[in-house]
Amino acid sequence: VGRGVIDFPAFAKKRGILVRPERSRIGDRPSVNDAFPGALLADEILTEGEGKVRALFVTGDNPLITMANAGRLRRAFSELELLVTVDILH
Repeated sequence: VGRGVIDFPAFAKKRGILVRPERSRIGDRPSVNDAFPGALLADEILTEGEGKVRALFVTGDNPLITMANAGRLRRAFSELELLVTVDILH
């Protein structure tokens, strides 16, 4: 398992930044860098219940290209009540 150049979660925890106690609704995963794993996004949108993702702001990339299981994510995006994308490059 690759660990990167530094142990980022330990670095952030030591300094009290970029960590929060909440865990993901799907899979009970911890946040890292104030975010949950992108692989959970489709399930967070498609799974009913409290905390279901209903709106999404996308900036800086196209998750349908950069994330795994793009077909499932595309279907999940169609279930959103609001999807806003910001693309500064044409």
